[in-house]
Amino acid sequence: MANECKHIKIVFLTLFCIGVYVYLYDQTSRNIDISKNILETVKQSLNTHIYIMKNDQLPSSFADSVVPPEANLMVQSESNVKLHNQKIKKKSDLRNFVGEYKRTLRKVEKLKQGEITTEFLRDKNLSFPVLTMFTTWSEDAEKYLCRNTTVVNWSTMKPLITPILFTNDTDLIIRVLNKGWNVLPVVKTGIGIPVLKDMFLAAMKLSKSSFYAFANGDILFTGGLLKTVVAVEKITNVLNNTVLIIGQRTNLPNISMQAAENFDLLRNISKHRGKLFTEWAEDYFITSANYPWMEMPDVVIGRRAYDNFLVIESLKRGFIVIDATKTILAVHHTTKSGNFENRKKGNNDYNAVLISKYYRNKIINYTKGLTKCANYNTILLSNGTITLFKKKKQNC
Repeated sequence: MANECKHIKIVFLTLFCIGVYVYLYDQTSRNIDISKNILETVKQSLNTHIYIMKNDQLPSSFADSVVPPEANLMVQSESNVKLHNQKIKKKSDLRNFVGEYKRTLRKVEKLKQGEITTEFLRDKNLSFPVLTMFTTWSEDAEKYLCRNTTVVNWSTMKPLITPILFTNDTDLIIRVLNKGWNVLPVVKTGIGIPVLKDMFLAAMKLSKSSFYAFANGDILFTGGLLKTVVAVEKITNVLNNTVLIIGQRTNLPNISMQAAENFDLLRNISKHRGKLFTEWAEDYFITSANYPWMEMPDVVIGRRAYDNFLVIESLKRGFIVIDATKTILAVHHTTKSGNFENRKKGNNDYNAVLISKYYRNKIINYTKGLTKCANYNTILLSNGTITLFKKKKQNC
């Protein structure tokens, strides 16, 4: 009997140890570093068991697994897992343990990633949320998985950000509320598309923060977003000016849910598979709370010209316009629609017409609204500090 349950006992004992570790971590403080050895041990054991469940055979690296060689787990058929040639009572027992194991591992991973949250929460000079960030989208079968990664990714940054979805779709409302997002209705539209300034003004009424941001619904971020916003706030509080933060995006297909909620993994795959996109495209706009949105035209998202217009207008007004490409990784979850999908949609010149009227029908040079036209850049110093660098001469 002892030999028969040996394998399950090993799994259960490891699970119990991790559970105790997580409990102690939660009960003591956030200052305890998560042991890389423990995490690696859990991963090895978990991977071994998931492999068994999927393939009914041992992985080639089983000898190096955390399960001792003497366990000698042999799979004799699709329905019978044997230990020392004796049947385990239920294969579902192993499946249940693997499921619980996986959930515990995810909790440990989240605690590890929580280091960035802890870092900011310790800063008594900060008020929370640091950033109110919103987006909007409509149901699209092709974009379903893509949107889910966005919801998960933004949720990992709570309570440092307040995520908001603008939608009138009941199913979407339920989905994002379950992930801790806020929801606001789409009230004002142009050609059936939400008006940008209206969403900014509504977000400002709902949530009080130093900065407000719109990002397209397929853009994921890492901790660099929070670090940059906090750094800019500390600097611009001294400068006492109105701020617009923009940046280039990195196109990346096939982003897993695991990558969406793990900043280190997302950075790594972006570095190896991602491609930095054109300076023409600006997929997020972070503005200080005093940005004059009431004075802006009713441009809509998802159609050309509005992004470059915001840079042009902000520079004309003497605002601080910051290109944060070097410190904010904005990952575009690329789908089959590609990287120029908005060009295929109707009414592509809708914003351009509004902007032309705003400037009294003058010819607009949109090349003055590229990311490189910003009058400031963010830079990362060798000690990990983010600061601003004022350009002596703009590249436009």
